[in-house]
Amino acid sequence: MTTEIGRPYQVMEPKRSYHRLDYGIDWSDFLARVWRPGTAYTAGQRVRPPAPTGFEYECTTPGQSGARVPQWPTTAAAASRRDGEVVWTARSLSEASLVTAIATSEWTADDGLELTSPGLAGPLAMVIIGGGTSGQRYSVYNRVQLANGHRAEAKLVIPVQD
Repeated sequence: MTTEIGRPYQVMEPKRSYHRLDYGIDWSDFLARVWRPGTAYTAGQRVRPPAPTGFEYECTTPGQSGARVPQWPTTAAAASRRDGEVVWTARSLSEASLVTAIATSEWTADDGLELTSPGLAGPLAMVIIGGGTSGQRYSVYNRVQLANGHRAEAKLVIPVQD
């Protein structure tokens, strides 16, 4: 699922605890401000490149970005790169490059699963999932309302096995 906001969400690896699994959806990439060609950027704006590098990039010299994706620095924070009129400086990933935030998160699941302890920590929506019948597959949905009024949904398909 992609939108103009960013890339698809990421499903976090589940953690087992007493026949229950902690699941999470990391919405960071979905919520990210992604670099675009020929765009005016102001000092301080942060973007993430179209292909993840492990960094976000801060506009330290404002202007218009170039027509082609720059060769983003991928080895050390604080490395800089010119892009058209803009100079980008690598920074550690943070919420500063997100376009919006999650206002609310709701989890639902097929009958037979038990959802407990839903939570939200910045762009990470979490829930503990238990129950189910061995050999069955269940759908679990995370629906989020974003601070900018948009809505999004992620679907997990969970196979249950002994």
